[in-house]
Parts: sequence; C-alpha cells; structure tokens
Amino acid sequence: MPSSVPLTAVDPPPAVEIVPDLARTQELAERYRTASVERGIRVTELADLRSAFWKERLRWPIAPERQATVDRGVDLHRALGAVVGPGVALEVRFRRAGIVGQIDALGGPVIELKTGGRGIAPEEWRSHRPDALVQLVTYCALADREEGWLVRREAPESGPGSLSVAEFHIPDLATRRAAAVARAERLREAIRTGDPSALPACRWFDRGCEFRAAQGCTCTGTEPADPLEILDGLPPPARRPDVEAEWSQRWRGYRAPATVEIDAIHDLIYPRRAYFDRLEPEATSPPPPPGPADEMRARLRAAMESGPIGDLAVRLPMSAWAPGPIETWRGEPFLRRVRNQYTPPAAEELAPAAPQIAWELGFRCAALGSPTAHLVLGWGRCPPERSPVFVFRYRFPDLGAIARRWRGIARALAETRADGRAERLPACPAWYAANCPHQPRCGCPSDRDSR
Repeated sequence: MPSSVPLTAVDPPPAVEIVPDLARTQELAERYRTASVERGIRVTELADLRSAFWKERLRWPIAPERQATVDRGVDLHRALGAVVGPGVALEVRFRRAGIVGQIDALGGPVIELKTGGRGIAPEEWRSHRPDALVQLVTYCALADREEGWLVRREAPESGPGSLSVAEFHIPDLATRRAAAVARAERLREAIRTGDPSALPACRWFDRGCEFRAAQGCTCTGTEPADPLEILDGLPPPARRPDVEAEWSQRWRGYRAPATVEIDAIHDLIYPRRAYFDRLEPEATSPPPPPGPADEMRARLRAAMESGPIGDLAVRLPMSAWAPGPIETWRGEPFLRRVRNQYTPPAAEELAPAAPQIAWELGFRCAALGSPTAHLVLGWGRCPPERSPVFVFRYRFPDLGAIARRWRGIARALAETRADGRAERLPACPAWYAANCPHQPRCGCPSDRDSR
C-alpha cells in the first residue's frame, strides 16, 4: 500500500486552521430568518409550463438514451468554462421571488449555451427555440442584466462542429421580471392543485412528447397557445462574428481532461465505499426518514441562493486529476452541513469531531489551488432565541500535503480496481459503515457489530 494512504478513512488533516467567520455568519443569519423552504420553480420550467407540470407530477426516471444526451450536453457546458476565458463566473446559481436559476456563464452579459445538430441564425431563435429565449430573458430579468447571449454549439457525430453567438438587448427588465414571477405562480398553483387546465399548450405535444406517447398526460392539443408575454417587444438580435471566431479557435484547441480514477471528491474520504459502489452499483442504502434537519438544509440553501447573484458559482480545477468543477461561495470552496447537537458548535471542536469535513474541504481547496474554504453549519437543536447559522473559515497552509494524499488514495483505488484487493484501501469508520449496503462484504468494522 502506498505510504501516503492513511490506515483509517478520516484521519485528522495534516494542518488546518479553523476560525468563526462572524461577518458571513451575521449576513447569512439575517437571510435565513426570511428564507422560504417552498419548492422553487426552476427557470428551465418556465420555458414550457405544461411539460414542467407533467415532469413534476409523474416523476418518471429519465430514459438511458435521454440521459446520454444530457451527459453530452453537460460535457459541452463544462468545456464552455475553458472557452469563455477569465473573469466569467460559471454555473451561477441564485434564487429570486421563488424562482431558482442557474446561469451557464455570467460576465458582462448573461450567457446561455445550447447544443444541437444544426446552427440557428440569430433571427431564428424566436421561432425555432422559444424555450431557450425564455430562459435567457428570464435570467436577464432576474439578474438585472440588459445584455444576453445565446451561444449555439453544434454537436455533430464527427468533425469539429461550429459555434454561433446571438446578442440580445433586453429592455423593460421590471416588466419581464413581473411576467416571469406570474408564470412561476401559474405553474406553482397547478402543481399545488394537481390541475394543469390553466396552463398553455405543451410545445412538445406533436413533437415526440414522452408523456403523450406513454399516455401519462391529459393533454389534448386543443389548449390555447402560450402567448410568451415575457418576450413581448424584444428587439431583434445581432450576430457576434468576433466572439464566434475567438471562441471557435479556443474550442478547437480545447482538450477534455484525462479520465480520473475517482468519480467525486467524496471518493477520497471513503475510498473503500467508492470501490464497492462502482463494483455493485445496484446496491443502495435506504434513504433516511425525513426530519427537521431536512428543512434546515433547505433553508440554508435558500438563504445562500438569495444572496448577490454571482456568489454561488463553480470553478474549474487547476489539475486534470480532479473530477469536474468545484462549487464555490464567493470564489472559495464551501460545504453545507447540519449538526444535531445540544451545544453550539465551536471552532476548536470541528477538526477532531468531524475530520471528514476538513478533508473534503481540503481536497476541494487542493483542486483549485485555494487555501481557504468555508463551512456553513446549521445548529440542529438551537433554542428559539438563538440563531442556528454558523459560518467557519478553514485555512489549509499545506495544500501540497493534501494533494499528495489525494494522489496516494487515487493510486490505491486504481490498483484495487485492477486486482480486487479492497483491503489495501482505508476502512470506513464504524458509524459510516453501519448503513453501508456492502456490509459485511466490504470488510469495514461497523456499529452493527455491537448491536
């Protein structure tokens, strides 16, 4: 076993300094008090209200061929980050007036990326892809940005494809913001009552709708067309050949990162569990029963999403061995957790009591080359007169040591997948292994053993 691999899965990190972040604690506590846990309506749902209703109502699993298309789109979206250049925030998540959005890229303009088999001229977006235009205009209205770009990346089976950029000027933001809120409320009411009769016709009714094909919906095709008031008075777009040329050149030079041996950073915390999860994907743990902690997590998330737009975004790792983008809060990695304890959390207790959190934040910092991260912690048994929100700043002075441990665990995981010797991987702690679906085959000691 490589010497850099620990004997237990959650050893204390090499070095970490943890202090309360009082300014962020106060800021987030104020938003937490008014944060709503009501289901947010996603901007993507506003593009086709009736289709969104049936997706929520039926909750069918996504078909494998559709998932493959989604995965290809995700890969292209991630490549966008390497194309647009510095100074542009990626996958910017926010919440306004009960609407949740995730902007593909936000710099000067709002940037929305779409993929497909053929290009679309700027003047064709309204007729060919009104759903994409609704998304862009809604993002601009909620983010208070008057300029938006629709970027179309062709995805042919072979060849480099092409890229087109349409620039839209979005006037009357307040009016369009009100229209977006009204659309969201119509969908929210339909979901609440289970009655879609007040929603406009589905634009996919005669275009291969999966719900109609399986007789899952009640659409007749006679519903009134969607007037799309949010697009009223929208000026015609302009093409941006300068941006197309620059980004196309960058895209031709882009190379996707090499395959890494871990699927997620969490695999580095519990590598033996990661090995068996990939080996036995059908084995799953039962979800925990719902409880007060779930509401607290939802409220913490809503409070963070309600901050300034751009606070929550992703950053691309500096190293090819890191699996995908890292979520950040104001440019630094973060985690949200809830601790169900009677006493308020203290900074000096966090590393020994929850070393797995320190390791996960440390690995995220190592991936980005950023020494600082934050833990947003909810105090689960907080008395009514106290605020349950705490923010702690973690600083890792030796990212090199954390990166070496990362590579040691990843190397051991790769060797184990080659020869099946799971004992070389550090065992999960007993409290974590107690609910593992791979027990007792994984060989980790478990709290079950003492029951």
